[in-house]
Amino acid sequence: MTFLQLQLLFNRALSHTFTRKKLGFVSLMLGLCGVLVIFCRGLALESGSWLGMSLTFLPIFLCTAVLSSMGVVLIRLYHDEIAGRTASINKIIAKSWPLLLNTSYLSLPLLLAYWGLWMLLGIFFLLREIPYFGAMISSIFSFAPFLLILGCLLLSIATLLLLFFTTPALALGSTRSKVMPLIRHRLRDNLFVNFILLIVGIIPVCFAVGLLVLSAYLTDLTLLSDQKNLYIILHWFFMMLPFAVLLSPPIVFLFNFAAEAHVWILKRGKREE
Repeated sequence: MTFLQLQLLFNRALSHTFTRKKLGFVSLMLGLCGVLVIFCRGLALESGSWLGMSLTFLPIFLCTAVLSSMGVVLIRLYHDEIAGRTASINKIIAKSWPLLLNTSYLSLPLLLAYWGLWMLLGIFFLLREIPYFGAMISSIFSFAPFLLILGCLLLSIATLLLLFFTTPALALGSTRSKVMPLIRHRLRDNLFVNFILLIVGIIPVCFAVGLLVLSAYLTDLTLLSDQKNLYIILHWFFMMLPFAVLLSPPIVFLFNFAAEAHVWILKRGKREE
């Protein structure tokens, strides 16, 4: 892949990002994900550290199911736009309903793996509560919780891989049974190119998320000192609304660029054959 080819993919994906119907649809879906995140964070305020950690990571995997289904709609809509066909989100959803359900199920293995790590981590929380010896045992085996939490973070990163690689493959015609072998072949064939495409696709999302989270953190420092939990949750809810709107353009670009990258990789493979 040359720089000019990458520039072409980037510019074409960006040119179809700022459309009203896409941004409105994504803002709505991000708002639903935001409600889920706020609900889990609100429960975590009244929970212990073990349950609180579960409620920190759990929304990531649940939101991945929503975002992957949303990505199928966006990619099919983008594909119709590139082909010059009139596209409607409602029609795409109506035609793709079984596929949307199957796509959302792909995050289930990650969720089950996370639950397994979380249950193992609970064992070390129980060991810590043993009288007299609990603190010593938890200190000696502290490497195990470290590795389990590291595993949770790696599973969270895997959700990005799922969204970027798997969603366009399913949206553009691959069956569920063939998509994972296709992705493995794609990564094994040229890991570097796929890594560069992934980085280019997620840079706008990471930049936007970092800026918005920093703004939210500074707002929390300013307004949430000595507030009751109810007011904290209300504060998060109303702050989430502009958060979802401002995050929607990078998310639309991510799926547009994922579709461009997938099609380019497939065409490249056919040329080499």
